Amino acid sequence: MTKLRNRTVLLTSCSSALGYAFAVQLAQKGANFVLWDRDLNLVQRIAGELTRLYGVTATPYQVDLRNKGQIDAATRRVTLEVLHVHVVIHASDELVTTTQAGVAHQHSIADKDERQIAAAMQHHTLASLWLVKSLLPVMIEGKEGGHFVFLSSSVTLLGASSGIVDYAASKYALLGLTRSLQHELQRLAPEIRLTTVLAPLETSKMPSSMSVGTTKKGLGHGWMKPDLIAMHTIDAIKRNKRELVLPKALGFVRALCALLPQTWADSLLDQMKYSKTSDALT
Repeated sequence: MTKLRNRTVLLTSCSSALGYAFAVQLAQKGANFVLWDRDLNLVQRIAGELTRLYGVTATPYQVDLRNKGQIDAATRRVTLEVLHVHVVIHASDELVTTTQAGVAHQHSIADKDERQIAAAMQHHTLASLWLVKSLLPVMIEGKEGGHFVFLSSSVTLLGASSGIVDYAASKYALLGLTRSLQHELQRLAPEIRLTTVLAPLETSKMPSSMSVGTTKKGLGHGWMKPDLIAMHTIDAIKRNKRELVLPKALGFVRALCALLPQTWADSLLDQMKYSKTSDALT
């Protein structure tokens, strides 16, 4: 059981809808914070809000997770100023939607801008590797244990990748990272835990022309509100759960699909409309 009260949580991308949901719910449970975000004004404002409303300690840092040098420098500052970090939550979930980009989302990976593809890998895959590389030695040296939490995506299980192949690939890579790292930690530092969350697309990414109610008619399986993702993830952290699949019913579907021939599994997901999830972004 991972305790959160009076523990220090390093939370990335705290100004995003999902990151902010984590911040509020963890503060309500009495956690203290190291907040990383590339927007200095927002991260300072959120830190002040958490301290004022919940009486917790929140230390803000401006960090661009695409820059390994900034991650290493921020880790050195945290080690000197905060001492030990007990939980690291990488809440980055970069997905360019129609609303954000101002243009229709491209269906084909062949039509994607190379910078957009690289950004997805930087935010989700490389940033996760740099976080582990930078913070794991500090956790091991501190001898107080620790817990890394990474947000993967259920689209990696569903084939719901129309227009988001780069996003799905960057999220699927996190499974390889955490499953391999789990075996390494069993030998090097068994007191350090890992939790990987295979979460649906969160509704703040939904185009403004589409309501949450609309998704319930066909796309609801693949979408979830940020506060619900945060709530289930925090519960998984407390229970030291290695992998969490959301929605929970999808865990059963995943197990069933693993027993079926691939074409049958794909057909089942199509019938359940899971594979239509990302169509809302086009």
